Formats: sequence, C-alpha cells, structure tokens
Amino acid sequence: MADTSAELTTVVPPSAASNRNIAVFYLHGGGMLYGERDDLPAPYVRALTGAGYTLVAADYPLAPERALPDALESLYATWEDAIARRVEAGQLDGYFLFGRSAGAFLSLMLAREIHQRSRDEGPLPQPLGILSFYGYYDLTDRAFHDPAKAYVALPAVAQSTVAGMIGDEPVTSGPKPLRYALYV
Repeated sequence: MADTSAELTTVVPPSAASNRNIAVFYLHGGGMLYGERDDLPAPYVRALTGAGYTLVAADYPLAPERALPDALESLYATWEDAIARRVEAGQLDGYFLFGRSAGAFLSLMLAREIHQRSRDEGPLPQPLGILSFYGYYDLTDRAFHDPAKAYVALPAVAQSTVAGMIGDEPVTSGPKPLRYALYV
C-alpha cells in the first residue's frame, strides 16, 4: 500500500504523567464499509490517556473498494510503523490491540497475522492483550448469512445509489452519513 502510517494514524499521548510506556492500537468499527479512526468516544479517549496510555488510532482500506486481505495488509504495515518499530527501539514497552465491532474483528485478525509472521519470519512484539468491544470473531457465523430484521425493515437502497458511492481508489476513512447506505 502506498499510504504511510502517519497518514493513517492519529496519536494521542498520555494526558497524565505516567511510568507506563504502553500504546493502545485502536481500530474503528463500521462493518468495514464506513468509519473513521477518530470516532472513539471522548470518555474512552480520556480514560485511556488519563491512565497513562498512548492511543494510536488507525484507518484502513474500506470495502467494497478493497477486500479484507488488503485491509489486513495495510493494518499490518501501519502497526509495524506505529507500534512494532517503537517497541523494538525501546520507545514503547508494549501495546494492546483495541477495536470496536469490525475493528474488534480486525484486531483479532491482526493478532493472528502478527503471531503467524512471528512464527514464520522471526520474533515480533506480541500484544499484551486485545480489547474487543462488541466484535465478532468468525465471518462464517450464521448471523452474517441471514439479514437482520432491523435492516430488512428499512427502505431498500437503490443499486444506482450504491454504484455511485463506489470508486476505484481505496477509501480509508468513510463518515457514517456518507457510506451507511452501503451497510444497509
């Protein structure tokens, strides 16, 4: 991917003096169709940074412009630049992966990717833990194959509307009001 981690991340330093030197790598939700790295509600940001953690929030390529493997590869590259290199250089003592909804799923997938690459290519910094907020862990779950009643009750979105929203270039940040129709 051509994007650099600086273009795909927001870093919020600890707001309180702390001897913690640990980052929380946050991935937004949005069904992998919409979402923005800076969507974490302020109370969570205050709680994390107030407890002495550095918050690193990341964007990733959204569907349908890009497929899941592209998002995962981009996240791995962003993690490598924003987290792994800093751990290896002694600038961070460790990190947590944190995601909400689709971001929680991607956190689990990223942890698996880090583990596999560590096994295959040599040691990599492993997460201290994973914070999974209302995330799913398996795309083969029946819930992904049966439409939710709440969405079936909504008015149908015209194919022309959907087609007009999809481009050829990757989209790494998609505000909910602009891309929610893709979700419906």
